[in-house]
Amino acid sequence: MNNDMISIEEGFQYSINISYDLHNEKKLNSFIPTNASLKLIREVVLSTNKNSTDRARVLVGAYGKGKSHIVLTILSLLEGTPVEKFAKLNAKIQGTKLEQLLKNYQTSKNRLLPVLITGNSNSISQNFLLALQRTLSENNLLNLLPETNFKAAEKTILKWKSTYPKTYKEFENKISCSGEEFISQLQDFDNDAYKLFEDIYPELTSGGNFNPFLGFDVTEVYESVVKSLCESNCAYSGIYVVYDEFSKYLEANIAETSSNDMKMLQDFAEKCNRSGSRQMHLMLICHKEISNYIDSLPKQKVDGWRGISERFTHVHLNNNFSQTYEIIESAIVKNKKLYEKFIQKNKSNFENLVKIYKNDLTFSDLSEEEIQKTFTGCYPLHPVSIFILPRLSELVAQNERTLFTFLSSSGANGLKAFLEKQKTAGKQNEFNLLTPDILYDYFEPLLKKEIYTDDVYKLYTLTNVLLEKLNSDSLEAKIIKTLSLIYILSQFERLAPTATTLHHIFDKSNTTEELESALDNLIKKECIVYLKRSNNFYSLKQTSGIDINAQIQQEKEKRSNLFSLKEILAACNYDKAFYPLRYNDEKEITRYFSFVFIDAAEITKDVDWNIKSSAFKGDGVVYGILPSQKISREQIVENLNETKSSSGKCIFILPKRLNNVQKNIIEYAKEYDAVNELIENAGDDNVLHDEYEVILSDLQEIILSFIGLYTQSEKENAFYIYNGEKIKIKRKADVTEKLSKICFEYYSDTPKIINESVNKNEISTAAENARNKIVSSLLRTELEKNLGLSGGQELAVMRSLLLKTNVLDTRTDDLKINLNPPDKNLSKVFELIQKFLFSARNKENIDFSILYKELTTEKKRIGLRKGLIPVYLACVLHEYKKQVSIYCGINEVALSADILSEVNREPQNYTIKFMDWTQKEDEYINSLMHLFSNYIHESKKENTTYETVFNGIRNWYMNLPKYSKEMKVDFEGRKVPKEYSDLLKNIKSTTNIQDFIFKKLRAFKSVHDLEKAKIFYDTLISNSINVFAKKVSEIFCPGKNLCDALSVWSSGLMSEVFETVYADGTERFLKICISAKDNTKEDSSVARQIAYVSTDLQIEDWNDSILENSLKAIFGFKKNAESENTITRKSSEAGIRSSNIDENQFEINYVTEKGVQKTKRFEKSQRTPRGKILSRSLKSSLDGMGLSVTDAEKRQVLMELLLGLCGENV
Repeated sequence: MNNDMISIEEGFQYSINISYDLHNEKKLNSFIPTNASLKLIREVVLSTNKNSTDRARVLVGAYGKGKSHIVLTILSLLEGTPVEKFAKLNAKIQGTKLEQLLKNYQTSKNRLLPVLITGNSNSISQNFLLALQRTLSENNLLNLLPETNFKAAEKTILKWKSTYPKTYKEFENKISCSGEEFISQLQDFDNDAYKLFEDIYPELTSGGNFNPFLGFDVTEVYESVVKSLCESNCAYSGIYVVYDEFSKYLEANIAETSSNDMKMLQDFAEKCNRSGSRQMHLMLICHKEISNYIDSLPKQKVDGWRGISERFTHVHLNNNFSQTYEIIESAIVKNKKLYEKFIQKNKSNFENLVKIYKNDLTFSDLSEEEIQKTFTGCYPLHPVSIFILPRLSELVAQNERTLFTFLSSSGANGLKAFLEKQKTAGKQNEFNLLTPDILYDYFEPLLKKEIYTDDVYKLYTLTNVLLEKLNSDSLEAKIIKTLSLIYILSQFERLAPTATTLHHIFDKSNTTEELESALDNLIKKECIVYLKRSNNFYSLKQTSGIDINAQIQQEKEKRSNLFSLKEILAACNYDKAFYPLRYNDEKEITRYFSFVFIDAAEITKDVDWNIKSSAFKGDGVVYGILPSQKISREQIVENLNETKSSSGKCIFILPKRLNNVQKNIIEYAKEYDAVNELIENAGDDNVLHDEYEVILSDLQEIILSFIGLYTQSEKENAFYIYNGEKIKIKRKADVTEKLSKICFEYYSDTPKIINESVNKNEISTAAENARNKIVSSLLRTELEKNLGLSGGQELAVMRSLLLKTNVLDTRTDDLKINLNPPDKNLSKVFELIQKFLFSARNKENIDFSILYKELTTEKKRIGLRKGLIPVYLACVLHEYKKQVSIYCGINEVALSADILSEVNREPQNYTIKFMDWTQKEDEYINSLMHLFSNYIHESKKENTTYETVFNGIRNWYMNLPKYSKEMKVDFEGRKVPKEYSDLLKNIKSTTNIQDFIFKKLRAFKSVHDLEKAKIFYDTLISNSINVFAKKVSEIFCPGKNLCDALSVWSSGLMSEVFETVYADGTERFLKICISAKDNTKEDSSVARQIAYVSTDLQIEDWNDSILENSLKAIFGFKKNAESENTITRKSSEAGIRSSNIDENQFEINYVTEKGVQKTKRFEKSQRTPRGKILSRSLKSSLDGMGLSVTDAEKRQVLMELLLGLCGENV
């Protein structure tokens, strides 16, 4: 390869800078037109028509797409540069409409002044204004400055005068007149005065440049300039604004962009599109769409940027890669004479390359002639390098490294470096190709900069780790780099990571043996390349240092007894169901056939497919038969023919033939199972985990390929068998059509219900809640308008299920349920439900599963979805709810939406009973309703069912006190009537409401007799208290009422008796005796108090034995008081002070809040172990309070507790 033979086009040696290269003839001459660039040139030139409304554009293209070169060409053409200056462009457009279009433009008076925005300020407005100022200055058009310049200068001078007098004085010293005179010159639009002001301004502001436009509307400023351009004698009739590298502004500042700047950009674009003959154009140059920069912004800003984006025409530079190859050819300049000799010398090499790739998909978009031209034109690039270079550049390129810089720059690993290396090695005349590994080396710095979560960066990281294990110049390293690029592009259908691809890339510089040895070394020794068995692709992997093949073999053996091929296939299979599409569309339902694998050995002559298929969900089953060497295909088909009577809802798929990989599916599945388990046990070892993942992914592809024999009917790799016979299936549509025919046969009477949320077996919680609201409304006695529903999902469901089907009759004000709607299939559903109810008339309870089997299976050809049944069941029950009882086991349950939902979930657990209902039953229920009305909630009273009555009776029972429920003998010793006690017992234990209401309550001859029992229990406590009061008064003063008896008795006691605290609480009884002297007290109230202090139980909580204990305690109180009274009296008569106490007593003297002095005495007692625990606990609590509670407060608390124990209210 002779360096004199190959050189690089000068125009490619430096990247394009629009600002610097606008009038560079070499750059213009080197422009290589592509279809995309020609289209853009045409559109822009057309937009210069005075009636055009398409003058705002966003040019989108990846780095290295030549955006700047295209824009440079467009601006030069619009500025009036003759098309002949563009040699390649001129040649390309000869004889085309574009040639004529450009000629028409250049002969017209239209010329547009380029305004290039390249500033990096964070203000869009400032960038626009500075670019305009610079452009006008560079083109000597300051005389066209808008009036705002002079006014801005005037304002600045006046501000100095009023606010900065020193600056103003300096200003006057620098001009040859007074400040007022200078302002007058500015007001006369004196350009010399303005120019002088611009020159002086930096001296007065520490080097600042005067920006006359700050504070003015940018769009208006531009419009003013364009107006001046058009009215002047200059060549321009408008401006073309280009915002170069606008994407860099977005990357750095989009989050901080002010609303004013966003509005300005939107207004400017709109103004351009409406600018007419005074032309304003705008082009933003981006690497990505604006929408790609706004994901993380607040919603308000996202909406704002979307609004801006909509004002622009978006142009994408998606060059045809065949044209990119032409660009590469143009960049690599050949000495024609020398290169022709070189081609002739290496004719066989070039022909061999063409032979390899002409039938290959890598260059499928090129003809053989184009391939030959491309290979010779792009030499010394290897064909695969030609394929990779533009695509890799588009994917990762940045300004500093692109397709163009690779071809033209002098840096390391570029094309120039490759040519120099060949020359240095003395190989310049040899046929040497630049292979993809060199592209990897050149673009490697950019791969390193990719976002760390990106797949490209992950591949780079893995590649970098693998390369560290290898010699950088080795063939192994080149293979790793090449494989990495192939995976980065991921266009495997055109460039696959196979042995063939690698041989074609490296066979010119390496022998077959060297290449095979390198691959073998990478796979077996270094363990960093894996050969996939599913597609023979090489893939990169990091080695953990563990012999994973041995680990997999060991795990396979360990799990051999747990292995199930069917389970592995089911776990990997994504197509778990087949759908009868035509049937589903016509019936507005989603039926499906489960796809299940089955061993050939399971297909015997006595199998019942109905029973076998019941284990799987769906409306039928598609069985994938796993072939067996022990059972022939003929035998399988024969067995299926024998059992066809039960296989009407089944289709069987049997593979025709298996390739070598598929024949070993069991071994691959075992390996998959083992690797899956090893991944679970890999723990935190990410390298080992990833190494297993590579193998698992490969095995999964093999398994999916095997499953594809059954699911990809278009490949015709399997027999389809129905009713014991092979059927003709050539595509998936044939399968779905067959399934539709089966469904029309077995589910012909399915009603058409258009509501996907409930027309299925398993509905969402939200859908169930909506359905329950509808069911609750249907179960009410009176139906409200729209069933009382005001909105939400329930209203939509109700309309679909009831209104559109005419089940709800809305023709009158009173809603009615129509159980014979126009849809005959829905009428059939209601008919079956009614028959089911009537079949339970006066018989043993009937299982709901009978009804569900008829409604949901093919038995009656309905196959109704369970999500609908509660609604339609409630429609029927609305008419018969007085007559039905529902049971869960032996327990009757109240009819409600929740119960019907439970029935829907487990119909086999619920039964129903139907009872004939007459006028007699109505009258009976109404009388019971009246009797227990106080215990029935107002909202339930309209619902005159026996469940409502029972709930009232049960509420009455629950309100009875414990004593009333358990009493067998009253306080006067009379037994409770048996029918009364049986009533409470039955209420408590009943599980069958209907039986209780209509049989057990009939033990009473009439409702009147039942009312007597109710009154007995309602008045039991008050009657018992009266009897108790009489018994207590007999103890103290026979013949008197209780209060008088206690008053008379307690009057004979000395005061000291009331001061004593007794061990059994006698003092509490004495306190009641004192209160009994109050004339307002009633015997019943006092009796209640005595009952409590004598038993520590309210009388409602007594039982039959407590009365005797209570009276015994009262006798004890009387005895204690009288004994103490006797002792006190004797002491008094003997002249001994009653206040004297001995060492076995305590006495407390205190004054109440009312000033009454009181004394309390009580005996000392021995402390029990529990008493000691209480003492320690109290002491610990007091100590724990520390200084947060004072000692005085602690004493107060203890005294209040002590007085409370002495019977005082504190």
